[in-house]
Amino acid sequence: MDTLKVIGIGLVAILFVVGVGVAGWQFEWWLKAKETDKQVQIDNRNLGTQAAWQDEAVDLINQADLLPEGAPQAAGLRRQACGLIDKLTDSYVTDQLADFESANC
Repeated sequence: MDTLKVIGIGLVAILFVVGVGVAGWQFEWWLKAKETDKQVQIDNRNLGTQAAWQDEAVDLINQADLLPEGAPQAAGLRRQACGLIDKLTDSYVTDQLADFESANC
């Protein structure tokens, strides 16, 4: 009976070690995904990204204003501009963009 007890304890110990190893491996994947999400947030708030989105939003607004009244493309351009304005941090939303957002978004 003592031998069976030792074998049983040994099997439980092996299963525990394997379980901890698998859990640690899965936890590392979860942490890696969180780290990637955080890096994307940092990159999106980066000076260059914000400036590019700001410039693109202004360009889209200007393109929409150049189109004839009621042109279907204008609505699409305005929608794209609204999406970019939503991504901008407050310091990159100029008066022009804020006025456009309140009137069109």
